[in-house]
Amino acid sequence: MRVVISMFSAGLIVGAVPQASSAVGSYITSWATFGYHENLAGIDVQTSFAHANTQARYGNVGARGRLFSGYAPGGPMSCEGSNVFSTSWASAWSCTRTTKNSWWAWGVSLSWNGNGYNAYYTYKTPSYNS
Repeated sequence: MRVVISMFSAGLIVGAVPQASSAVGSYITSWATFGYHENLAGIDVQTSFAHANTQARYGNVGARGRLFSGYAPGGPMSCEGSNVFSTSWASAWSCTRTTKNSWWAWGVSLSWNGNGYNAYYTYKTPSYNS
């Protein structure tokens, strides 16, 4: 089953399509001068692979997908993707792992502060087995 990531919702935890192997969360950071941004993390775990996605929107934002092994909220980071930047909506994937394991995601979004980017973490997803 593929991940279906829900639309963002201001200040609310957003659920994925029922029975999907995913979980998403929304986190809003307010900036007095620069607006605000939202972020979420999603994870796609199949029988043959797993990878994680991070999305951020509103303003000058960035995203970096990060995939963890073991059981959430602990376990080591398995891999992370590259930063993806946008002036409106950024979406970034981690690497893809093809080994059997329990997997979970905890993404990083980046928000422009006028001088550089500040990093903000998404909600952690639950663990799913491949």
